[in-house]
Amino acid sequence: ERASRAARRGKSSARRRSLSTSSSSSSSKPKARAVAIDLDGTLLTSSSRACLEGAAAAAAAAAAGVSVIISTGKARPAAAAALEKAGFGGVLVSSEKPGVFLQGLASYGRAGRRVGGIESDSPSSSFPSLPASVVRAAFEFASATPGVSAVAFTGDECFSMKITKDTEELHTVYHEPLPRVPDGGIEELLFLDGQEGEAALSSRVLKMLFVAEPSRVESLLKPHWRDLLLSGKKSSSNPHSSYSIPAGLAAPMQAVANMLELVPSGIDKGHGLSAVLRDLGIDPREVVAVGDGGNDLPMMRVVGLPVAMGNAVREVKSVARHVVGTNDECGVAEAIERFVL
Repeated sequence: ERASRAARRGKSSARRRSLSTSSSSSSSKPKARAVAIDLDGTLLTSSSRACLEGAAAAAAAAAAGVSVIISTGKARPAAAAALEKAGFGGVLVSSEKPGVFLQGLASYGRAGRRVGGIESDSPSSSFPSLPASVVRAAFEFASATPGVSAVAFTGDECFSMKITKDTEELHTVYHEPLPRVPDGGIEELLFLDGQEGEAALSSRVLKMLFVAEPSRVESLLKPHWRDLLLSGKKSSSNPHSSYSIPAGLAAPMQAVANMLELVPSGIDKGHGLSAVLRDLGIDPREVVAVGDGGNDLPMMRVVGLPVAMGNAVREVKSVARHVVGTNDECGVAEAIERFVL
């Protein structure tokens, strides 16, 4: 174990020397035009703190003219807060920089311009959001199911019908904005879409997030919402179900073991990153992507050089061209040094 730690320290020192040399050499040309970097499990350690070497490497890449695109399921303020604590907040995330947030639902290109719109018959917005029926069902499910909390993300804000220890930890541990209980209840998050009846209700909710013990996520949440959203059939795993949703409107997605997210169908990090690259005029073949979770698969498939973290799930490693160290070993610094700078 001591030898292993010594080896890691040696590699870290070598990376710092290499990054210093790379950032001070004006004659060297970066190997990639852009790098897309996940946060949870990639640039953030298992304690949800930014890896200093990884953040420094990303900053060095930006200084060298590489477009650094933070690509995460987190809200933009959460990404900024996580990196700010390491001293790199405004360097890598700001309202003027490109980025992919909320699993591709809030993506920003040149000068922070929102990109990634979809074809829509809705006069209210060309950007994807969850149907009102999904939002209602998600909050009803959380209310009726002990040990499950639900939070609605509308962009840079988030809401919950009840503040719990889990929703507070989204803020204190995972850097997300502190959820607010809407004065008008669920209705405050919905709006009429120029039609009549319940089907006319849309929402300003981009994604729903459930928090529960990992075992509950696996045994209850994932099968229930997979059945409900993908087939339109109610799962027998939750006796409190009293609603049905037309199939295909939304899909479950997971990035962290104790969380499950619901997002509009067809939207993911690949969709968001593709829109950002189009806006920046960058060929995806000239892009490196670094990630670890199943939600990173779509962006890994978009780019020319997908790189998996050592702690990545099997599916991500199977599509990656290279595997680097784990997030707790600052493997993202290794990825940037080897394939970007």
